[in-house]
Amino acid sequence: MKENKKFWFLVIGFALMITAGLYVYYAYNRVADNIADLHTDFTLSGSDLIAKYNSNDKAADSVYLGKVLEITSIIKSLDTDKVGIYTLILGNGTDATSIRCSMSAQTTDAQELFVVGKLITVKGICSGYLADDMGLGADILLKQCMIIQTKN
Repeated sequence: MKENKKFWFLVIGFALMITAGLYVYYAYNRVADNIADLHTDFTLSGSDLIAKYNSNDKAADSVYLGKVLEITSIIKSLDTDKVGIYTLILGNGTDATSIRCSMSAQTTDAQELFVVGKLITVKGICSGYLADDMGLGADILLKQCMIIQTKN
């Protein structure tokens, strides 16, 4: 009788380990949705988005967080990481709050596309709002961004 319980205990334990392993494997190898294929939930200017977050960031988060946004704004600056992924900082020069757009892939012609002062339209997923504790500004975060249009 004890051997029968031990056998079933081992079978169930082994099945749970296989299931957990498969879940981890598929979660680790999951491919993110292509942002170009996602429906745009909101289209607005960078100034409008910044104004909404500056007036009430909790209310703006309840509307925009996790949604696909199409934002048109001026490029304030450009950052890059070690592997060549760019982050566009959008907004106007008078407001301390910016929109940080993490691009979805490496861009080879970034110097031509991402010119400070140029008007650009990007599409990305809103991933939150980071307020500066000292009141010196804030960042609205967009991830998986792609360029929709650039203008001079």
